[in-house]
Amino acid sequence: MLDRRPSLIIGAAIFVSAALTCFCADAFAGTGSFLTPSTTTAMQVDAPPIDFAPSPALAKQAMAALKTVDLPLKDPPPAPFIQATIPWFGGDIVSKWSRAVAEMHAESDVLARCSEDMKACPEAAQKLLAIVAIGRTHTGRARIGMINREVNLAIKQIPMDESKPWDPGLAVRWSAPLESLASGSGDCKDYAIIKYVALIAAGVAPEDLNLVVVQDLAVRNEHNGHVVVAVHVDGRWLVLDNRWLALAQDDELPRFVPKYLIDHNGVRAYLRSTARAGSAAN
Repeated sequence: MLDRRPSLIIGAAIFVSAALTCFCADAFAGTGSFLTPSTTTAMQVDAPPIDFAPSPALAKQAMAALKTVDLPLKDPPPAPFIQATIPWFGGDIVSKWSRAVAEMHAESDVLARCSEDMKACPEAAQKLLAIVAIGRTHTGRARIGMINREVNLAIKQIPMDESKPWDPGLAVRWSAPLESLASGSGDCKDYAIIKYVALIAAGVAPEDLNLVVVQDLAVRNEHNGHVVVAVHVDGRWLVLDNRWLALAQDDELPRFVPKYLIDHNGVRAYLRSTARAGSAAN
């Protein structure tokens, strides 16, 4: 039985003291400072004591989230960052996302086995189910904030040594959630994919979720590509970033120039990306 009484404010201090770097390893190199948005939505989130042990029911929910990650959506809300998008069918980003979807389908089989025998459930799957369980004890923004916090603290940022060549085989990989949780490390893409799946398993509607590839203008070098999660709640888009625990609205982040949007319907490109692309799709 765990007695968790976390808050985003307290969690932010923990996040800083943990000395986690904040760049996306392959597309966001060259910065190691703790960044915060200029304006954020902060909240106190108190959780009642509860047993967060994984259960067969949670395993079934997570299995469904992974298995249906490419199930087409009907009538999603307008895209975050108030810009039009068009379907995008070519380029590396499409192949990377397609590969990640295939791996998530495979990981759904792991969760299916967990639902039948929790004793045989791998540690990485149990970590994902614990995150989902924590999220399901809350609703609305509190649920989103808790899952953002738990995922940000669940794995460590992959360190970047710019003096050495980056392994492209590792750098371009978009990992499925269990793979990242098993390794204990990842970059912005990996954090975002775990959150995307965990939020769905915790009860957030898939049409209210996007992965967004952005160019971060606050990063003053060519490695300023980044991936975040956008969640539609109460008529607004909230942005979840692996570099901070507070929730920020999309219109509070002029530093972000959106490049691509990814959801169950696949990849879409933003039409009005006026800044240089950098390496945002890597």
